[in-house]
Amino acid sequence: MGYASTPPGTVLLVLENETGSSRQQAVRLWPQPSSDPNDPLNWSTARKYFNFGIIAFYTLLVFALLDISPTLWQDQVEELGVTYAQQNNTFAINCVGLAIGSVFLIPLAAKYGRRPVYIGSSIINLGMSIWLAKAETYTDLMISNLICGFTGSVSEVLVQMTVEDIFFVHQRGLANSVYMLASNAGVFLAPVAAGFVAEAQGWRWAYWWCTIFIAINIVLFVFCYEETKFTVPTLAGATEARTSIDAHTSSKDEKSGTNERDDTFVTTLEIDSTIPRRSYRQRMAFFAPTHAPASLFLRHIWQPFVILAMFPAILYVAFTWGSQLAWFSMVNTTSAAYFPVPPYNFSTIGVGLLNLPAFIGATIASVYTAFVSDKSILWLAKRNNGVYEPEFRLYAAIFPALASAVGVILYGLSLAHGMPWIIPAVGIAIFGFGFVGLTHGVLTFLLDGYGDVAGDALVGVAFVRNMCATAIVFAATPWINELGMYDLFVCIGCLAFFFAGLTIPIIYFGKSLRVRGAARYRDMAQSQYDARAL
Repeated sequence: MGYASTPPGTVLLVLENETGSSRQQAVRLWPQPSSDPNDPLNWSTARKYFNFGIIAFYTLLVFALLDISPTLWQDQVEELGVTYAQQNNTFAINCVGLAIGSVFLIPLAAKYGRRPVYIGSSIINLGMSIWLAKAETYTDLMISNLICGFTGSVSEVLVQMTVEDIFFVHQRGLANSVYMLASNAGVFLAPVAAGFVAEAQGWRWAYWWCTIFIAINIVLFVFCYEETKFTVPTLAGATEARTSIDAHTSSKDEKSGTNERDDTFVTTLEIDSTIPRRSYRQRMAFFAPTHAPASLFLRHIWQPFVILAMFPAILYVAFTWGSQLAWFSMVNTTSAAYFPVPPYNFSTIGVGLLNLPAFIGATIASVYTAFVSDKSILWLAKRNNGVYEPEFRLYAAIFPALASAVGVILYGLSLAHGMPWIIPAVGIAIFGFGFVGLTHGVLTFLLDGYGDVAGDALVGVAFVRNMCATAIVFAATPWINELGMYDLFVCIGCLAFFFAGLTIPIIYFGKSLRVRGAARYRDMAQSQYDARAL
């Protein structure tokens, strides 16, 4: 069985080697690294996670800057004279920026490298944090939130591209758990801190603290973060090695070239010692340009939308993630507007603390995915004659998908009836678990199944995701006025169960979709490598 006979994403991941009466199992390194010591796939685990730790810190700060505002609405309404409806608009315009930003920024990361985009977006976020700290008008809030969303979009797409740059398939579950934990700290824990800061120092200091930490992160990027964009020297052979696999055969060399690690074996490749390692100055170069015509990269502006139309499974990821963000946005905005008034009468600190249940649920989900995702795919691959299918990632996402729907219903209906605050708080915690667990599953599924077009695919996914959130935030106030809180969350609950249920057909039909779209996928993937070669 050769290159054309297996769908993209299908990988012979678990190898078996019988020696006498014993049987050894090996986890195959995929994608296959080159022999170049500078290939990020060949970095040591410590070096990978140090690099990725800087990105995780960046992710935390981006989401903190984007999501602390609802906690501060109560104080801003009093001081700046804006209304809660206008505050809804500032959150929605933030989502608009998130939707369109990656369309323009990710092509720059493909052409010039990851470093300049991370550093550039951080510098702009620093400026926006200062602007928000000094805001005086509704216009200040709208424009700064739009730009924050635009540059913050990098955290949704480029981080996933970096995961693909440096981690093997069997490591991506843990890496994405780290990413989700960092983003959840920014989304859920930072607003808790912002509530205390606003109470003690005033709401503006919540943004001044963001400014300080973003400045620290910029220093780390400039002096410590290494470029992860890497072009394999021998493109033709390497391209085939990283995008194709015979799912039923493997060489004896692959089976025997193993190192023992936790009662399994991980295949290794020898590093070519004749290739010089890059110096510190080379590793810290600001640009890693690809010398390709601009036309090859302009296609990345429209290609994400073509990918969404061509691959139903990617569209599934977009709407699943988008629906989750929509429910989160509704929970976030309604809690900020309804808990400061009777029957709850929460202070700014109280509103901030409502994010703590969500963070607890999200943290449990991060631990759950860290232990279950990578372990479960290896177990399922072993049962499948060693062959890994990306849909295996979604088995672990079924329970979180259902939990997300249950949580948002419990929150909304208990809030509508004015029940004791602990009941909607429990709903928020359950939703936090489901939100993170499901998002982790679909993101890793996309990376594993459609990795060679992941950059453009994630741009399209991020666009749909944030437009879903934008639509529901803009519609929130009219919907509540028209339907009432109770009926609104009944509708949201039904939609949440519908989108959660889409995971089941993708598990069963995802491979056939990859088979049918294999030719289109490989043509598009080849164009990505052609751009790198020029």
